[in-house]
Amino acid sequence: MPRRRRCRPLPREALEECLVGYGSNSRHRRAVPHRQPAADSSTFSIKNTTITVSTLHRPPFTMLEKDKETNAIVSAHGMCFSMLQLISESLGFRYRLVEVPDNGFGALQEDGTWDGMVGMVMRKEADAAVSSFTVNYARYTVIDFTYPYFEEPTGIIIPAATSGDTMFSFLTPFSWEVWVMTGVCVVVVGWLLHLLSTAGDLPLLYPNERRRPVHRSRYIADAAQALLGQSNEMRQTGPSRVLHAAWWCLVLILMHSYSGTLIASLTSPKLVKVADSLAELTEQTQVEWSVRRGSVSQLVFLQAKSGVYERAGRLLKGRPDLLLGSDKEGLALVRTGRYAFYCSPALKVRSAGLVYPADWPRKKTPDSRVNSHVRSIGMQGCGNPLMSGSCPQGLSFLEFAIADDLEKNGKCSFGLAGDGFLNAHIAWIFQKNSPYMPLVNTRLMLMAQSGLLAKWRREFFPPPNECTKPSPKGPRRLALKDLSGCITLAVAGVLLAAMVLLGELLVVRITTKKKNRK
Repeated sequence: MPRRRRCRPLPREALEECLVGYGSNSRHRRAVPHRQPAADSSTFSIKNTTITVSTLHRPPFTMLEKDKETNAIVSAHGMCFSMLQLISESLGFRYRLVEVPDNGFGALQEDGTWDGMVGMVMRKEADAAVSSFTVNYARYTVIDFTYPYFEEPTGIIIPAATSGDTMFSFLTPFSWEVWVMTGVCVVVVGWLLHLLSTAGDLPLLYPNERRRPVHRSRYIADAAQALLGQSNEMRQTGPSRVLHAAWWCLVLILMHSYSGTLIASLTSPKLVKVADSLAELTEQTQVEWSVRRGSVSQLVFLQAKSGVYERAGRLLKGRPDLLLGSDKEGLALVRTGRYAFYCSPALKVRSAGLVYPADWPRKKTPDSRVNSHVRSIGMQGCGNPLMSGSCPQGLSFLEFAIADDLEKNGKCSFGLAGDGFLNAHIAWIFQKNSPYMPLVNTRLMLMAQSGLLAKWRREFFPPPNECTKPSPKGPRRLALKDLSGCITLAVAGVLLAAMVLLGELLVVRITTKKKNRK
C-alpha cells in the first residue's frame, strides 16, 4: 500500500495553496496531495462547470464594486469571496455572481413566498447564495445551510464613551468607600487623641506642659487638618504623640495617592462606556434602553422569566414608550446620550437592504489597513445605515458603520457594547439536497482547521477605533470645566463665609443694642 502523504507544515501564506493542491504563487511549486474525505470520493464532480451564486453588498463578508452606468458587478472582495475563490480553485469550477434585485437576505412573506437571496435559491435562479446568512429554522425548511463559518452576536448601540462628570472630578481619585473610611478615621483618631491627652495623670510633653485641656472637637479638627499639613499645637502626652506619628504616616500615603491619581485623571481622563454588555446595561442606571417594536429582542425580553433577559424586559413592560416604531427613532434617542438601542431584526418582515461602500482594502499591507477602511466607507453613491436611520444587526457591520460616522462627523456620536447577545451562526445557502453541499462543507471545515478563517478575519474586519474601544489620548491641557468642581467648592466656601459674617454682624448689633438699653 502506498504511503499516504499529508500537507507538510507550511508558512501561513502557503496554507491556501495546500488546500488548493498546488502552489502557483510561492516556492511550493509541486502538487501537495491530500486525501479527500468520504464526501468527496463520490463520482460526482463539478470540475469545469459554472455555477450561479447570488450575493449582495454586506461588509466585511461580501463587498461589491459596481459600474456606475450599467450597475454591473466589476469586482468582488471580502471574507466570503476569498473563501469562494479558494474553494473554486480547489474543486476546479467557475462561478458567476448575480446581485439580488431586492437587496435582501430573504424573509417569509404573507403569501408564503420568500424574497431576497433565499427566494432566488428556492426558485433555482441561483445554485447558491454567498453572504452572512443567519442560520434559523424557517430558512432551513426551504434551503440548506453550509457548515457555519462564523458566529456573530446582535449589536447594542450605546452613547459615545465620556470621561465622566467633571463637576466632581476632584472626588474621582478615591472611591466613596475610601472617602467614608477617611472621615471615620478622622473622628476616631481625634477622639483617641483627646482621650490620651487628658486621661490620667500622664506628664505633658514639651512645649505643651502648661496648656489647658480643650474640647474633643478641637482634636478632631486637628486630625482633619493633618490631611493638609503636618503640624500640631495641641497639648500632648507620650501615647498621643505616638498616635500622631502613626496617623501622619497614613495621611502622607493618602495625600500623595490622591494628588498623583488626580493629576492623571485630569490630564489623561479615562473614557468610560455606560456598559460593555447586556448584563452591565441592565445593572447600570445612567441610561435606559429601547428596542424596535416587533423585533426579535422585544420577543425574547418580554417572554423571559428570569436572568438578564428578564431584567431587560422588566423596563420595557413598564415603559411601552421605549418600544419604537423604527430604527431611526432608536438611533435618535442614542444621540441624546440618555438611551441605548438594541439592533435586532424585525419579525415576519423583509430584511432591509443596506447599501455600503464598495471599495474595500485592495492593499493587504498593515500600514494601509486603517486608512483604507475609512476611505472606502466615504465613497460617493454609498450610504451609511446609521446616517440614514437604518440599524444593521451584525456586530461587525455596526463597527463599520460607526467608523464611517466617526469619519464624517469627526467625533463619536455612537458607542458599541463589546459583548453582544443572541449569538447567531453564519453560513452560506444552497438549494435543498444540492450535490455541491458535501464538497463545499469539506473545504469550509478545512479552512477553519487551518486557520484561514482567522487570517481573513484580520484582513477584512475593521480595527478598533476611539468609538468602539475608547482609550485615553495622553496628557492634555486642563480646561475650565475640568476644574469646575473645585471652583464651585471655593465659591460655596466664600458664600458660606459671607453668611457667617452677616450672622456675626447681626449678633454683634443685637448685643450692642441690649447693652445700650441697660
